[in-house]
Amino acid sequence: MLGSMSSQPTVERTDVVALAFRLAATVRREFASRMVDEQWARDANLRPGCFGVLRIVERSAGPVSQRDVAEKMGIDPSDVVDLVDRLETAGYLRRRRDERDRRRYALELTPAGGQAIERFAGVARAVDEAVLAVLEPDQRETLRALIQRVID
Repeated sequence: MLGSMSSQPTVERTDVVALAFRLAATVRREFASRMVDEQWARDANLRPGCFGVLRIVERSAGPVSQRDVAEKMGIDPSDVVDLVDRLETAGYLRRRRDERDRRRYALELTPAGGQAIERFAGVARAVDEAVLAVLEPDQRETLRALIQRVID
């Protein structure tokens, strides 16, 4: 029955998965472009993912395994090995055999790694500002709170 059909076009809502992937890609691009300007990071041959590894190790209660880091970051363990190699070479992490499981490595933050986190955090704040510039301050806080709630 044609008379009962609405002539209004259907507004298609983009699913959360697609939006999350697009937001993540935007953040990654912005972070990578800002890292190019960080001489200290270029000198140490760091990639943006190094920040995630450092943050996870920093927030762990004691040494953390590479496998745990991979799971928390949602990336392949072989990719974590590359990031850890870079961070260890730079002197930001220590990698040693896990005393509980000799097949695994435990990661610990060095004092230099703590300083690197502070530098990375400065880059992250600039990325936040750039990516969220279209939002008012209260909208930014609401977005952060909602994302955190979904993650939790």
